[in-house]
Amino acid sequence: MKGQILFVFGSQACVPDDGLVAARQLGYETIVFGAKVMCGMSQDLVDRFERVDLTQIDRVIGLARRVHAVEPVHGVVAYDDQAVPVAARVAEALGLPGHPVAAADAARDKVLMKHRFLAAGIPIAPLGLAKDEEDAVRWAAQNGYPVVVKPVRGSASQGVIRADDEEALRRAYRRLRRIVREYGLDCGDGSDSEQLVEGYIDGDEFSVELLVKRGVPHVLCVFEKPLPLTGPFFEETIYVTPPRLEAVRRRAIEELAVQGVAALGLRDGAAHCEVRFEGERGFVLEIGARLIGGACSRVFRHVLGEDIHPYVLRVALGEDVELPQQARGAAGAMMIPIPEEGRLRSMEGWAEARAVEGIEDAIVNTSPGEAILPFPEQSCYVGFLTAHGETVEQVESALSEASGRIRLVLDPLGCERWDRTIEDQRSYSPPSEYGIRTLAGYEMRQAEEEVLPLVAASHYGELPEDAGLAAARECLGCLDGSGGGEVSPDYWLVAQGRGFALSWVEGGIGFLSLLGVVSDQRRSGIGEALVRSAMGLFAQRGCTRMEVSVNPRQPGSMAFYRSLGFTAAECHEHECCSC
Repeated sequence: MKGQILFVFGSQACVPDDGLVAARQLGYETIVFGAKVMCGMSQDLVDRFERVDLTQIDRVIGLARRVHAVEPVHGVVAYDDQAVPVAARVAEALGLPGHPVAAADAARDKVLMKHRFLAAGIPIAPLGLAKDEEDAVRWAAQNGYPVVVKPVRGSASQGVIRADDEEALRRAYRRLRRIVREYGLDCGDGSDSEQLVEGYIDGDEFSVELLVKRGVPHVLCVFEKPLPLTGPFFEETIYVTPPRLEAVRRRAIEELAVQGVAALGLRDGAAHCEVRFEGERGFVLEIGARLIGGACSRVFRHVLGEDIHPYVLRVALGEDVELPQQARGAAGAMMIPIPEEGRLRSMEGWAEARAVEGIEDAIVNTSPGEAILPFPEQSCYVGFLTAHGETVEQVESALSEASGRIRLVLDPLGCERWDRTIEDQRSYSPPSEYGIRTLAGYEMRQAEEEVLPLVAASHYGELPEDAGLAAARECLGCLDGSGGGEVSPDYWLVAQGRGFALSWVEGGIGFLSLLGVVSDQRRSGIGEALVRSAMGLFAQRGCTRMEVSVNPRQPGSMAFYRSLGFTAAECHEHECCSC
């Protein structure tokens, strides 16, 4: 082997193993840094996997240095927005080609991105960074409706919602904040109350795919998005190329993308640019310092007549590669629409979809048993199609027909009962700085008043204060002991105004009813300390097992409990009091 290529994947990356295949074909071993082995990726193609938390950037860089010291790493690549800034820092630390750190940060953070566009004179939608819901409403009143709210850092249209009036804006802003909280989206230096509000651009949307080599952007192709993206949500579906445009309009789109890439300062790697035209005026929406998402990158096999991944890797390796040109004919990709929420029982019709003339790839990106949520909730698609043909019309028709043959068979979503044994936590003692204590000796009413503000802050922070407190009071009303267990403040834990865990006991089993950590204390370890404290408390009082109710609509909670050793014990259809 010539050496090693390091792949960095974020927690929500949904990519095929094409990049790993390309690395092997180029003669390199593969190292993967990520929270898990990504869906659709063959472990046989991973020579070394390191489980890392990308939010701990210094640790990731330290690990990369240690790997590099033993056997040199020759290139670093990322395929998702969360991983882009990390990969840039690793490449810088190892002295390898890549996007500069400041440029990668700007491509990840929409506020930084838009400021760079404005400084360069690139037309964008009017925007404001709202401090909270009221600030968003004031901005919209001054700038006019419709508006679009979106997370400061996000991708794949997750949390992106259009609002046409004040009432809709308030609903959208609250929903966005809940999505940010429940999915653990990165808010940078701000809180989940601070999100973007932009003027809505009404027009046709296009995607420009580029490779940047030594600071020079090279346009690979322009994708037309033939299905309207008008909201209220913005789930992507069909991309086709070449776009059905006059040459003047196509050149204008390409020039906007090139100017945007230059404004960000991207240097070595891929770029994915979204552009809208309202009448005769074009606007740059966003630019990602990566390839087009998911398995859609396979469409380049027909756009360029060859795979794009070797080129991406060779640019990351610093090679002086001649970049490819768009081939003749038409090609397209499609992200399979998600019609409704449910637990996936099966996906049917894939064989029929693959049989449609012109279809090249029909890729399943999920597994039976997984919770499926429609946009704007989740950020990963359930499957992808690619196609090619003589004309764009043929390609669009093939994608539409194939998609229509695919059926998602869904069961209703209900809470899951997860459990674990707790004897190993009998002697657990939380760090003293957390100030965790029980409410033993409190009357129930007194205990409820003690935790009420914490429930409101941690579970209903997106609501106005009075509404949040009312919702929290209703939630606490669910904990009435109707299950026959012992409901007592003796099993309620609080952490100095920063978090809480409400539990009860029945039949020698401890049940965690409700857990919460206020938003500015997340990732501090308080949540883990509260749960382990509850385990220790139960174990000391003779319980051998602890159970929690997990809402599958909250993937962050599922990952959290899984990290603490809980596993699914039972699914049930009733709603839990998950607030």
